[in-house]
Parts: sequence; C-alpha cells; structure tokens
Amino acid sequence: MSEREIHDIMAQVRAAMDAQQVSQGELARRAGLTKGYVSRLLRSDEPDGRPVTLQNALLLAHALGLVTIAEAEEA
Repeated sequence: MSEREIHDIMAQVRAAMDAQQVSQGELARRAGLTKGYVSRLLRSDEPDGRPVTLQNALLLAHALGLVTIAEAEEA
C-alpha cells in the first residue's frame, strides 16, 4: 500500500472522528493506544508527528468502525 493510500485512510479517520464526535482520548481508548500516541499519528503530516504505518492506520479506522479486521486462520 502506498503512502498516499495510508494518507487517505488517515483523512477518513479524521473525518469519522468529526462525524462521530469522537475525541482523541476516546479513539485512543478504543484502539488500545495512548492519547499522546494517537495525537502524534493524527499529526503525521507535521514535523513533530509520527509516521503512520498501514497497521496503525487500519487500527484507528477499525476503532471507528470504518473497517473490519479479521484474525488470520491458522494453517
């Protein structure tokens, strides 16, 4: 997945937070992360932001109900 696609997922996360009126603290709680870490992820485009991996982008999207993450079946 490209950086652009991850950026698009994060834009959807921000839009969903606004639409659902979910705070950074609430998103952090749902995702099992700290509020500070979520804050840095949401500011990924800024100098003090944290680079967003596909895993983190999907974790935040999942916490907002944007995607479903299924566990891999064992072979």
